This record gives sequence, C-alpha cells and structure tokens, in this order.
Amino acid sequence: MIDISHIMQKLAQTYDREFTYRGDTIPIEKLFAKDGALPIFVRKAQVLNDFLFSETLSVSFLDDPDSLTGEIVEMRPDQKPFVMIMMLYDVFEEYVVKAEDESSPIALDKS
Repeated sequence: MIDISHIMQKLAQTYDREFTYRGDTIPIEKLFAKDGALPIFVRKAQVLNDFLFSETLSVSFLDDPDSLTGEIVEMRPDQKPFVMIMMLYDVFEEYVVKAEDESSPIALDKS
C-alpha cells in the first residue's frame, strides 16, 4: 500500500515553508497526517477532483476531538492513490503559490 502521507510530507519538505492552523505551527510530520492537517487538504482536493473529473474522492471524514481539526480522514480501498497524491499536491502547491510573503508562515485556516 502506498503511504500517501509520507509521500506528501517528503514533497512538502522540499519547499521549506512553515504552516499554521489557528495560530499554531504545524510540524511537518502532522501536515499530511490523517489526524493532522490532512482533512483540510482533502476537502479542497475533493472540490478540485469533482471539478476536473465530475466525481468525488473516495474518503470519509470522521469526528475526532483529539485531532488537529476535530476530524480525521479515512481513504476507502477503492480510492486510487495516484489521483489522491496529484490532487493533494495541487492543493498544497496552490497554498504555497498564493502565499504573499515567502518568509511568513502559510495559514491553512485563512484560505
């Protein structure tokens, strides 16, 4: 099984940017963790995938008060990993490109 979170974490590390959520810095290992910021990226990836391919991603969002966003995301077995990685990467890169200042953190809750 492909570890999507690990792949995305490695891609994110190449940008050397800091991300925040509700004012707190998100460690790189939590950026794409299912109990970290991954739900933020997946929700945006859902919209992109629906726009491009007229279908939703095969994921479930489950309440989890102990997670960063209050929910976790689970990918169902029928979700194609390549599609998920490409959608997540596009969303991630959009955050980086839209950032006004390269030296300031990118706030994931200000999109």
